[in-house]
Amino acid sequence: MTTQKMLSYLRKGITKYKLIKDGDKIAVGVSGGKDSVTMLKLLAEYKRFAPEKFDLIAVTVDVLLMLKGEILTDHAVCNELLVQSRVLFLKRSNLCVLFSKRCFL
Repeated sequence: MTTQKMLSYLRKGITKYKLIKDGDKIAVGVSGGKDSVTMLKLLAEYKRFAPEKFDLIAVTVDVLLMLKGEILTDHAVCNELLVQSRVLFLKRSNLCVLFSKRCFL
């Protein structure tokens, strides 16, 4: 499937379900896999011509697994797309904090 076709589906879904409004902050969880990187790239491209003005941020969670190489790759992709990125380092016992606080946006 081409990028243009995927962007078309993304735009239709956003419009139909009113998923994005002016001023929204959208966090994309980036694991380094094809699906999360593709979603980030599509949203970054959509942002360029979208009627809505929104902020896009990439978030990677490292649960102290020392994923430095993968995180550096994700950071490089974000720089290429001009998207802010954050890395959250959490202990396994603190995973609930991620979903209860909005400290990274």
